[in-house]
This record gives sequence, structure tokens and C-alpha cells, in this order.
Amino acid sequence: MAALLALVILGMTRGKSVGLAWLLVFLSGLFCAPNFPTIVGVTFSKTDPAYAGSIFGTIFAVGLAGAVILPKIIGNLAKGSTIRAGLRILIVMCVILIVLALVLHIFPKFVAAA
Repeated sequence: MAALLALVILGMTRGKSVGLAWLLVFLSGLFCAPNFPTIVGVTFSKTDPAYAGSIFGTIFAVGLAGAVILPKIIGNLAKGSTIRAGLRILIVMCVILIVLALVLHIFPKFVAAA
């Protein structure tokens, strides 16, 4: 999903059509929607149920921190330019998610050790 979302955001930064913008906004919501429940489900399946509350709280806190911090960063990057310039930070975040997923897939002992 992160790779698809990165492509959609890249399209948002390059596109010129209003119709295309509507489609890309719709697709970004569609691609973001399954992220939170999937992260929670996979995390709960790999950890001790006794820690479910703490784990959920941590996931939720990190998600909220991103929802607070990233719009400010986007706005700062867009200042004196366009919102398209600011959206590029989201592509970086997508790449970070992809790298993290690959690391956790390649080295599953890190998940077990946590």
C-alpha cells in the first residue's frame, strides 16, 4: 500500500488536471484506509495479548503524532512555493514504511525479540 500511495502522491505533485486530482485524492484515501487496521492486526498476531492495551496505545500515539507533525512540515515546505512541493515529504514517509516493512520481513527475529 505504501508503494501505491507513493505513486499516487507523486501523481499529485506532477498532475495538472482537476479531474486527475479528484481521482488521486480518492485513491489516496482508498490506499490509506487499510493501513491502520492491518498494522494493528499484524502487530497483535505477533505479540503477547497481555500487552494489547499498551501496544494499541503506542500505535495510536505514533499515528496521532504523525497526523499532527506532518501537516506542519508539509505547510513549512510549501511556504513560498506550492503545496505540491510540500507533498513530497509524504513520498519520503512512504519509502520509510516500505523499508521498515522489508526489514521486519527479512529479519523476523526483531519482531520476536520485541
